Amino acid sequence: MNNQEKHFKIKSYSNTESQRVLEYWTPERISKAKPISPKKITKEALEKDFRNQVKSPYETESIINQDNSSSLSPFLGEPYEVDVNDFPYSAGGKFLFTQGEGEDTKHFHGTAQFIGHCQMILTAAHCVVDEDTGEEYKNFAFARAYRNVDGNEEQELFAIERIGTAEGAGKFAELDFAFCRTTESYPGQTLALKIGEPAPDGHPMHAIGYPEDFNDGNVMAAVDGTREKINDGSFVMEGNPMGPGSSGGAMMVDLNIEGRKWTNLVVGLNSRSYEDDNTVELSPIFDQHTIDLYNEVLDASGENPRRC
Repeated sequence: MNNQEKHFKIKSYSNTESQRVLEYWTPERISKAKPISPKKITKEALEKDFRNQVKSPYETESIINQDNSSSLSPFLGEPYEVDVNDFPYSAGGKFLFTQGEGEDTKHFHGTAQFIGHCQMILTAAHCVVDEDTGEEYKNFAFARAYRNVDGNEEQELFAIERIGTAEGAGKFAELDFAFCRTTESYPGQTLALKIGEPAPDGHPMHAIGYPEDFNDGNVMAAVDGTREKINDGSFVMEGNPMGPGSSGGAMMVDLNIEGRKWTNLVVGLNSRSYEDDNTVELSPIFDQHTIDLYNEVLDASGENPRRC
């Protein structure tokens, strides 16, 4: 798809509705939310998609905001718990949503993080719309720094007042990203987002999320791997077995750009994986369209003056 073919789907919620959703998410409902499972892709289909890989020299493009710390494990491909009180993990949390009505309501969670502005969070589009039907989920909220150990549940809950995806986000891996604007400002440090080619081939990458297979998704986990295959719309992080529950969690890198050291730059997110290989995750490549959607959801002119 080219940028001329891409359009946005934006939805806003009233203060009354946002407050209702905030009250809806009781600690019990949050703890019982099931991890959303990303779409699985056959290795054959993915290999075909990456047959014409990008061969151009590594380039860098636009960056939203800045950060200042990094931590990598020597155990590549092995998830481990991280401290949600420490940056960059303090910017992340569980992304909550529901499907269905009444007694048929199902509670789900993915992962999200504050990006570039005190009211803006990034997650996967498949945490906002059903990939198969295009149906929009409901009751969106963000539980920052979520942790539940021995029944002691901790989080800072944020209501969502505006949310946006690209049209066709459920059909195309390269569009599997969404932005949300929270009703209240987060006073802590936010992550930075970079568009363009994520990193050189084989470059170390760091991903976060709330994977079901690690402490039942009750704590934030991180994993270290490398950037591998890439095409014009998506790339693969190898050594990333995070799986269900980690959808929308950031993929980060440390880079030197024009003589400046950047750490924890968000260059992708947990989106899709192989059907028969749970050690890799596919991510969209962020581009100018990503920035345009970000600005559309932020809507900083008039209605929502910057409050950070």
